[in-house]
Amino acid sequence: MAFPIGIVIIGHDRRIRWANEYTRRLAGTDRGQTLLGQPCATYLCQAQQGTCPVLDDGQVVDHSIRILRRTDGKEIPVLKSVTMTEWNGEPVLVETFVDIEVCEQSSETITNQTLFVRSLLDAAPTPIFYKDAEGIYLECNEAFADFWGLPKSAIVGRTSLEILPWELAATEHRKDLNIITKGEPLTYGLEVTAVQGPRHVVYHKAVVVSPRGKAAGMVGVITDITAQKCAETALADARRDFESIFENSQIGILLLRGGRYLARCNQRLADILGYDSPEEMNGMSMRQMHLNEDRFRAFGEAHHEKLTNGTQFQVDYQLSRRDGTPVWCTLSGKALDTGDLNRGVIWVIDDLEPRKRTEAALQSSLSLLDSALEATTDGILVVDRNGGISKWNRQFLEQWRIPDALAKEARDDKLIAYVLDQLVAPHAFLERINRLYLHPEEISSDLIELTDGRFFERYSHPQRLGNEIVGRVWWFRDVTKKWQAQKDLLETNRRLQAETARANRLAAEAEAANVAKSEFLANMSHEIRTPMNGVIGMTGMLLDTDLSDEQRDYVEVVRSSSETLMRIINEILDFSKIEARKLDLEALNFDLEHQLADFASGLAFCAHDKGLEFICAIDPDVPTQLIGDPGRLRQILVNLVAMPLNSRRWVRLPCGFPA
Repeated sequence: MAFPIGIVIIGHDRRIRWANEYTRRLAGTDRGQTLLGQPCATYLCQAQQGTCPVLDDGQVVDHSIRILRRTDGKEIPVLKSVTMTEWNGEPVLVETFVDIEVCEQSSETITNQTLFVRSLLDAAPTPIFYKDAEGIYLECNEAFADFWGLPKSAIVGRTSLEILPWELAATEHRKDLNIITKGEPLTYGLEVTAVQGPRHVVYHKAVVVSPRGKAAGMVGVITDITAQKCAETALADARRDFESIFENSQIGILLLRGGRYLARCNQRLADILGYDSPEEMNGMSMRQMHLNEDRFRAFGEAHHEKLTNGTQFQVDYQLSRRDGTPVWCTLSGKALDTGDLNRGVIWVIDDLEPRKRTEAALQSSLSLLDSALEATTDGILVVDRNGGISKWNRQFLEQWRIPDALAKEARDDKLIAYVLDQLVAPHAFLERINRLYLHPEEISSDLIELTDGRFFERYSHPQRLGNEIVGRVWWFRDVTKKWQAQKDLLETNRRLQAETARANRLAAEAEAANVAKSEFLANMSHEIRTPMNGVIGMTGMLLDTDLSDEQRDYVEVVRSSSETLMRIINEILDFSKIEARKLDLEALNFDLEHQLADFASGLAFCAHDKGLEFICAIDPDVPTQLIGDPGRLRQILVNLVAMPLNSRRWVRLPCGFPA
């Protein structure tokens, strides 16, 4: 709110040089009177004549409370400010003042208006706020505070950066400052997360302009359109669902308006009637869908009353394709307004041609089924839930030797009575049948023995139509030959098992004998080695005594023969260990060159005595320091060289890597 301001220019001589109209009125002078040339102390200053508090005493007067004297002697308190300046080259004082009483009245008016506006804002259900030019909230209503779930005290004095959710704050603050800067209102939609969760809102923002024409801030209103958005979304979803159903329906749908003219149809109807697209059919007359004019009129007369009465009906009818050929369809119609058919009639049209082809195929399948029943080697009987016979094949009658006349009576109780005399266990057969009638959902199978020596496998399964049991199917298969073959196979298996047991017994006995032999060889070898070790030992001691040359030769022969016999005994013991799978190989460090030299020196005398040349050579690339069983190696070499020493003129034993 603007207040009237008095302005006075005072010269260095303390006299008034200029005063505005408001100063004259405030001083109480008439229009013909003037303040110009009057001493300022007469009206504006209480100082003594000839002195100036500003010029002489150096006082600072800025929004100071002073007294203005009117011509009628009344004193008016004013709020005065004084500034020194130059005016027309003369140093002057510029005094400005306002009536304090007018200010107080104006402040009360502003306060009342502010309270009114604040009450109006708080009463408004729509969130409202306003900001200063820096984007700081100056005020908001309760609806705005409740929308964000904050008290008003936490909003006023802050910016959007401190109030709004982080993902929204910076963007909204920039928008507000941009609106204030450009001075242009802005309306836009936004999805925000408020205290009630995600909301769709519309912001309406406008600039607040000061009396001087400058942007002093902005005011904003938030309209919550979440419910409207949800309704729009639901409507769009419903429209989309309808369009999807309409366009993707496997049944033709059309809408007639204004005297039997097609306003809209779906692709399925176009396909049924041989058109490329629904658009090609829009606007066509219903007459074009009929084979001729007479059928068109007869169809309208037959069903007009049903449409006006709102009666549901369905009719099988031949329509005309685009090329004029007939097509069987099922039609059902419903008027949008039974009082005015021109407003629209919905027709649902289904193509009957596939069903008719299905019926023809079903007849063919039934014929094929009958042929299959007669071609099978199994006897088949089908009965309904009441015990009536609905189907059988010739093989069933021949299996049970049932007369045609009895079969034609189509009564399962009579057939059961007829076949009971042919069974070895008729009572058990009858009990199983009665159980299946009491529990029609069960599946059954068993073996039936007849008095003439035949065997039948019987299978029984419920006959269903959808989820409903409507009867039972029986299969009878003659398995006499298979049963006899199974008996023969069982007897053969029994004999085979007996022979297998006998063979296993003989194998066990042979194994036991072999184990006994191995144990005997091992025991005998141990028993013989003890005295042989004694002979070898005593021979060695004897050689250490004084003997003649002849005696020493004899003792050498004894020792050599004893060692040979000991080797034979060790080999027998090794053989028994091999058979018992108990032969162990040692892992010892040995010198191959030393081992072969010792072996060759032992055989050299034997070869020399037989006039043979014995050569044992080691390849230079072969390592001589090895890990293994030197005793087993010596046994292998002895067995390897023994035979050539008896059959050749020379023997060569090379040791190297294979080429």
